[in-house]
Amino acid sequence: GCKLPRMTIASRIRDRGLTLTEFAKSFGVSTATVSRWAKGATVPAERVGALADALDLPRSTIRPDLWPEEPAARHQVPTPAQEPAQ
Repeated sequence: GCKLPRMTIASRIRDRGLTLTEFAKSFGVSTATVSRWAKGATVPAERVGALADALDLPRSTIRPDLWPEEPAARHQVPTPAQEPAQ
């Protein structure tokens, strides 16, 4: 499977002031599961969206095999002032 850059998940969890165990409980999985993901195990496709949202990571960072990076994603996300009027 595709591997995440090592420790991205763990560092994002720590950045939120949580332990792996606290995050695992809030996410509804075991600590061992989160630990495996943090060590580079493949995150199941059905968990990618929720994990991406919880850790503020692009899906393409977690599973680039399923969500290839869009060319536009390499550029900064526009701020509200830069978005075109609807």
